Amino acid sequence: MKIKQFEQIERQVVPHVSPALTIRGQFCFLKPLAGTLRGFYFEPSGFNTTSFYVNMFFLPLCVPVESLHLTFGSRIGAKRRWDVGESGLYSKLATSMSERLPFLSQLSDTKRVVEALESLAYVGNMHWLEALSYVLVLDGEYERALSLIDKLLGTPDHQVDWELQIKRRVVLIRDKLLRDEQEACDQLHAWEAENISKLNLPVVAV
Repeated sequence: MKIKQFEQIERQVVPHVSPALTIRGQFCFLKPLAGTLRGFYFEPSGFNTTSFYVNMFFLPLCVPVESLHLTFGSRIGAKRRWDVGESGLYSKLATSMSERLPFLSQLSDTKRVVEALESLAYVGNMHWLEALSYVLVLDGEYERALSLIDKLLGTPDHQVDWELQIKRRVVLIRDKLLRDEQEACDQLHAWEAENISKLNLPVVAV
């Protein structure tokens, strides 16, 4: 399916889910951003040209990214595959998305984002460790953040580029945190601003 097809579906469904959702290509997100991108992503299915999946996701914007990813999320509708020819598609989609909306809406608070990440329990996952440690810093839980950073730095070193990038970033945050907590927070907010630009999100989300 093409991006324009997904946008057509979203335009029919989103108004029945929440006026706070903004459509952006294959995904729609809640405003205001509040430091975390929260929304739904429409994903093509390889099964045929008319079927697709819909993913609920959240992404702490303080973690540098090159593009949108769905590490923190899940497919809606019990992992079902949707189809454009399905009877009552729009109302069924709106219902399934609305059921996930309360969870996404609460993630405007850093403590709730911490809880949401902790509920995933991706122990040993470097992306998870990085995201959770950064959000803990922004929530003022510096000792817990440092403990997680130490765990991340203790993970096996495979010399893979993306792993090395994560370790370089967490070392930077650790050093800033040990020197001046505000410095670490300022760096995370700077990365957030960069991500907003890369993902073409509204600079002032109102």
